[in-house]
Amino acid sequence: MEPKSAENGWTGKNGLIRDLLTRRETVLQACWAIQWWEEKSLLLSDGTPLTVIFPGWLNRGPGPDFTNARLKFGDREVAGDVEIHLDERDWFHHGHHQDPDYGGVVLHVVAIAGNGHRPLGKDGQAIPRLEAGLWLKQGLRPAFSESDHLLDQYESLPGRCGLRVPFAREGFLKGLLVSAAEKRAWDKAQTFMTGMGDDNREQLLFEAVFQSLGYKPFAPVFLSLARQFPLVRLSPLFELPYGKAREAVLSLWMGGLGLLEGEPQKADGPLRDEFRVLQKKWGQWREPPLGVPWDRQGSRPWNSPERRLVGLFHHLYRMMENGLLKQWMAFFVKLDEVRHEKNFKGMAASLLDGLFETPDWEIWRWNVSFVHPPLRQAARMIGRDRTVILMANGVIPFFLAYARQKKDPDLEKLLYRLYVVLPPEEPNHKTRFMENRLAFLSREGRSLRSQQGLLQIYQDFCGNFETGCQDCELPNLIYTFPANG
Repeated sequence: MEPKSAENGWTGKNGLIRDLLTRRETVLQACWAIQWWEEKSLLLSDGTPLTVIFPGWLNRGPGPDFTNARLKFGDREVAGDVEIHLDERDWFHHGHHQDPDYGGVVLHVVAIAGNGHRPLGKDGQAIPRLEAGLWLKQGLRPAFSESDHLLDQYESLPGRCGLRVPFAREGFLKGLLVSAAEKRAWDKAQTFMTGMGDDNREQLLFEAVFQSLGYKPFAPVFLSLARQFPLVRLSPLFELPYGKAREAVLSLWMGGLGLLEGEPQKADGPLRDEFRVLQKKWGQWREPPLGVPWDRQGSRPWNSPERRLVGLFHHLYRMMENGLLKQWMAFFVKLDEVRHEKNFKGMAASLLDGLFETPDWEIWRWNVSFVHPPLRQAARMIGRDRTVILMANGVIPFFLAYARQKKDPDLEKLLYRLYVVLPPEEPNHKTRFMENRLAFLSREGRSLRSQQGLLQIYQDFCGNFETGCQDCELPNLIYTFPANG
């Protein structure tokens, strides 16, 4: 059977395709989700038969539109991601060819094919393409206005695991999440266990905090910055008066990242003066820049490196009085003293907020960066959501490793209790995905532990493209996992 083309097969659908191209991409996403095609025997652009075993899970976050799809190209079964575009050239317009998150795309579904270069997969070959415009169902047009609703319905479908949850034994959900969260914590703790010694604990903790505050776009470069200017070098600077210490440390960090080059694009008044002072101090250091490539594009302005670095300085200036490790341990002692209080959850959050307070005079409370306009009102440098992420990814794993080395079971218990009382971070596409698939969080309270457990389950099961949802072991595990009250 010959594949259709614009020349040999769909002149009767020209109006339908033209209408589709004036719509949003969600219309074609809905067509893919519900497989709304005119003919059952789909063909790829090269004539290979396409069988859709499972269209994949809808992904509304960064990355491909559908993940973990199961397809057959001829007799060959493949698993991976599916990307949807109205115009094939949008692959390049959107920068997917430079984004490693799209390395797992195994099928490119487009309304119309482009006339230029084909997108390449991780094997260096052209990604298989389905020209969806050739297979559109004639009765599709009424659904154009309902695409968002159709996608919402599709997204809310539980996975095979979620369908078995109602039949699981009582308490299994909590047991599953507890086990998964503990595994995630210890996997992270292992990175500290292997290299932790008496002489480098402070630096490891410093790096853990620094990297966690970098958020996903800046975590690697923040870690490099922490190693270029280690804590042993910064410690004397934190003994200076507040203003002098701030100038010295921020000039090193911002200069090292190249943030003090040239002229401030949108800085005015006090922020322009700030730039000049830090730029002058950076020149006096005569240090080479970090030399690690990084790009702020694609990150939210509120997550700018300038704000994170300023917030980190104020945290460290407060914590360095008796040493970073001792100050964090003092924080845990305070928590331990109030662990039996009825409002322990609120007290823990309040104490944690206090570690990252910013003075009222700090000009960065009203600014995002040197390249963005100022804020309309003052805001925290490091908010509750970021401190929770910092605890989950850096501080708690570090001190779990520390407690194990020091044989301190009481500290271990307190750290695990923090997982229960700390609130979860803001939902992301992975946690939303898991909540839809397992469909159980209405029965289980949301906490940092439940969220970390969801992320670990996603990593161990849903993120395993070798098996896919159809052959996943989690549904069977649900029947056998022990209850944990």
